[in-house]
This record gives sequence, structure tokens and C-alpha cells, in this order.
Amino acid sequence: MWKTHKTVVFCATLIYNIIMKQKHNIDTQILPKIRLNKKNLVTFIIGTVVIVIGFILLSVGPWDNPVSLSIAPIVLILGYLVIFPMAIFIGSKQAEEDIENPQRNLSRKNTK
Repeated sequence: MWKTHKTVVFCATLIYNIIMKQKHNIDTQILPKIRLNKKNLVTFIIGTVVIVIGFILLSVGPWDNPVSLSIAPIVLILGYLVIFPMAIFIGSKQAEEDIENPQRNLSRKNTK
């Protein structure tokens, strides 16, 4: 019980220090910066539409309808496990190159 309490207090203190950005020996940037571009946002929108279609197919007809039992779960799995992760990772390679070579990114913008 006491160890759990100490862990909770430590986590609460850590979160408080991160929120207040006090200068302790704590790295305040835990999550990396996520750069979203147009491809990511379009893919997120497509994934959202696919998931909405999946839920609509799930609600169609009686409970033993073949569409609700087989097609709707496949559409939902496609949306959640394929399209959303693809939307997250689709531009990560270009974002990594931009982070590593900011001069190249600036020269590419100037030439357009």
C-alpha cells in the first residue's frame, strides 16, 4: 500500500513539474513533436469516414444480418488498424528529413 502511495505522489509531482515547467532535472518534452501535413490530415479524414461507414453498416438490419456480422467489422478493422496508423506514419520519413536537414527544407521552399 505504501509503495503504491509513493508512486502516485511521485507521478503527481512529476506531472505538476512538467505542467508548471519548473526548471528541475526533468526533461519537460516527453512526447516528440508531431508534424502533420496535408497527406496526414486527408488520410485521417478518410479513416474517419470509413469508421463512420462501418458503424452505419453495423447498425443496419437485424442483429443476425450478414452485413452487420461480417462486413461491418472488417470495415471497422480496416479503419482502426490500417488507415489511422497509415495516417500517423505516412509523412514521418519526410518530417524526419526536414528535422535533420532544416537548410535543405528552406532551400526547397525558396525554389518553389
